[in-house]
Amino acid sequence: MIRKEEAGRSVNGYPAVWLDDRTMSLDVRRVNRAALDLTQFHSQSGNYLPEEYRYVALYKKQPLSWLSYPDSEVVGFSPYDSFYDRLILSPDRESYLGVIDRGRSKSRRGDRQVALVLEQRGRDPLLIEPMLEGSGLSHATIDWLDAGRFLYVEEKLGTVYHLATGEKTPLFDETSTGSIALEMAVDDVDGYLYIVLVRPAGDKNLYRVEKRTYRLHDLVLEKTESLGEALLHPREKLPAFPIRVRKDGIYYTIPGPTENKTVFVSRKGKSWTAEGEVVWANDHSQAVLKRKSDEEAGTYTWWQIGGRQRELHVTRAEVMPFGPYLVTNDGLRYQIWDDRRKRWEPLDLAEGDIRLSAAEGNAVYSRQR
Repeated sequence: MIRKEEAGRSVNGYPAVWLDDRTMSLDVRRVNRAALDLTQFHSQSGNYLPEEYRYVALYKKQPLSWLSYPDSEVVGFSPYDSFYDRLILSPDRESYLGVIDRGRSKSRRGDRQVALVLEQRGRDPLLIEPMLEGSGLSHATIDWLDAGRFLYVEEKLGTVYHLATGEKTPLFDETSTGSIALEMAVDDVDGYLYIVLVRPAGDKNLYRVEKRTYRLHDLVLEKTESLGEALLHPREKLPAFPIRVRKDGIYYTIPGPTENKTVFVSRKGKSWTAEGEVVWANDHSQAVLKRKSDEEAGTYTWWQIGGRQRELHVTRAEVMPFGPYLVTNDGLRYQIWDDRRKRWEPLDLAEGDIRLSAAEGNAVYSRQR
């Protein structure tokens, strides 16, 4: 590719020199947040990127470090850590998955497209998938089964990757059934893997919500349970039917006629039900549920198993899990729930541009170097 102007002229105000017909030297130290638009370049034969591909550009990423909370220890060890929007640590922390946000889904509203990279200590990064459709950054559809295997789900396909061999094996393929996987959760206590899916029920826009249980060690499907039916509209954002596994039991969300409900099943087999979908839960029979509201953010309630729900006061903020912790973000700062004082406290992190990897599992966050 060559630019329309002669070699040596600046590109978007930055010094750039074409070394040959295929190579350009650009001083990235002069690039801040501006992108280098590649539609301005033409090949010698006249080919070029059309205007609608303006998003195909070069960006400069700020260098980031990934740390764990609350000890603030660096957990990332790759030169490519700055490109990851989320880190998913293996149980032994010798490997991790780097998730790269590739933009909005072109097929379903509200979903994201992501790339998945495997990082192993002492080895080069390995691109597992360049584009996963429907596996958003906030969806629980990528996780480790153990230190040697992880599972990632692309709506209708579930794939297990084995670190020892580099082999990919299918767990399920729903391309012919129309089922869509929404959530997954690993139960280390009883040795199970749970997958929540929605399956067409026959009537227009009516879907059956199912929970599948696989044996964790050999991934054999043990049973499929119906959680109810829900109306889903094509091309709209898929609803949430979260599932949370804790030491004292399992929380899973089921559809309701007006409001989704959360069921908690203890390790002893007893069950309780409350209004709303589960957002967060700890190992002591306490959970936070999200309920419908006139406000877009919804309302949140605190649920002590065996007791009544009570409102959890949040001011213009989203409540989310940060590893085992409960945090909020009102767009200005993060706060963490102090269970001893029963109130929100400022999240004590280092100064700088901080972003939390708001998800289940390990509490990790990124910080500009």
